[in-house]
Amino acid sequence: MDMLKLKNCDADNETGLIIKDSFISSSGFKYQNGIRQFGELKIIEGVSKGTASFFLVSLMVLDKDGTLLFDGELDKLTSYSREHARRIVLHGLLAMLREAAEKEGKFFDELEAYEIIDKKLKDAYYEQSYVAVIEWAEKIGVNIS
Repeated sequence: MDMLKLKNCDADNETGLIIKDSFISSSGFKYQNGIRQFGELKIIEGVSKGTASFFLVSLMVLDKDGTLLFDGELDKLTSYSREHARRIVLHGLLAMLREAAEKEGKFFDELEAYEIIDKKLKDAYYEQSYVAVIEWAEKIGVNIS
């Protein structure tokens, strides 16, 4: 899956995505397709940016072999935020896991799975922000130990 390699791509500071494709439509909206690494999984988000507007237009999760694990159903004009996208992925992966386990006649602790996936997704979506905010706070004299 050459299209999913993260080399020689630009990072978008607003989303934290590694941008793979981008174009500006005749309406003036800028459409971007980007990847966020989540362990061995890849989260692919499509966003649309306009004047004072920012929308999530697609959301998929693929495994390391490119198998689609989750394809988010999004309403038209879904406002974009990292947290909103993160929660859609969290609930989508849990639903797929629940369905797959049920189909195979297996059981898992759903609360434990929620806590593990939630924590790891927070790292995937906010890791750069966590580092940046600590650096900023230390620069202005906040003691962080």
